[in-house]
Amino acid sequence: MVLVFVLIGANLFIRSRSSDYKSNPDDEFLSRAKEFKETRNQWAENDQARLNDRENDQENDDGFLSKKSKLRRPTAPFNPNDLSKGEWMDLGLSEKQAESIGRFQAKGGRFYKKEDLKKSYVISEAFYANVEPFLVFPEKELRTHYPTKDLGEKTSLPVTKININEADSVQLTSLRGITPKMAQKILAVRKTFGGFHSLEQVKDLYGFYEANYERLSEVAFTGPVTIKPINLNYCTFRELLQVPGLNYDLVKAITNHRERNGSFKKTEDLVTLNLAEPDLYAKIAPYLTVK
Repeated sequence: MVLVFVLIGANLFIRSRSSDYKSNPDDEFLSRAKEFKETRNQWAENDQARLNDRENDQENDDGFLSKKSKLRRPTAPFNPNDLSKGEWMDLGLSEKQAESIGRFQAKGGRFYKKEDLKKSYVISEAFYANVEPFLVFPEKELRTHYPTKDLGEKTSLPVTKININEADSVQLTSLRGITPKMAQKILAVRKTFGGFHSLEQVKDLYGFYEANYERLSEVAFTGPVTIKPINLNYCTFRELLQVPGLNYDLVKAITNHRERNGSFKKTEDLVTLNLAEPDLYAKIAPYLTVK
């Protein structure tokens, strides 16, 4: 009996001691856990909101792009030279594309035939195919760079032509088809070679629109000039590239041949060595020498 009571007492004593060591939940811990849970929920809500915004933005972008690139079929024939910025946009061009065409026309550029539109980098194949059946052009545009006066009868004022070999940059840029950049190229040729031996040499300058030559020939000419040829055997790559009519690939071929085979004995070697066609050689010959 004594042993039984001892065991019962020991059991109760052990249980009371273990209950003393049982810890209650920490209030600070519970507070931080609650704060973390709320923060996690807030993060989840923010992530979902950003995802929804991104999806909305994507839908808006897709709608904008499809609207921007949507082509509209013309309702009647039209002359592209007469279109305003808004009318180009009505056909499906973006605002920047329409402004680019406007700058081209402001500098004297014009479209003379349907294929000229394909030369513009802002006009896509799809846009061209959409408007091509409706493009019309006058047989001959009689406008010139200089205005005409009505003096009772319809008479035109005589056009004072400008000498390409003497005009300054202001006079050059006043000519239709001559942009400021093209005027600088003309001045560079004059500085290196003295000038142009014919007005057609201007057509051979890189970046000049051949369609503008007819209008340029009405208001410009090349006066007498003494050409200063460069030595074909000693000129630099850059100097040779300035010769009207020579492009980068042809200049590279000439300089490579000169480095591998030595000097040219005469300028006609460009033809005999198949480096230049006879027609091209006739244009560039005045600018070259081997003496």
